[in-house]
Amino acid sequence: METKIGYLRLEWSETQETVDFLARKTLQHEQKLRIWADKN
Repeated sequence: METKIGYLRLEWSETQETVDFLARKTLQHEQKLRIWADKN
C-alpha cells in the first residue's frame, strides 16, 4: 500500500511538471504571436 501511494505521488508530481512545462510553452507561443501581431 505504501509503495502504491509513493508511486501515485511521483506520478502526480510528474504530471504537474508536464502541465507546468506545457503552460510555459503556451505562454511563450502566445507572447511571440502578440509581438508578431503588433509588428504587422
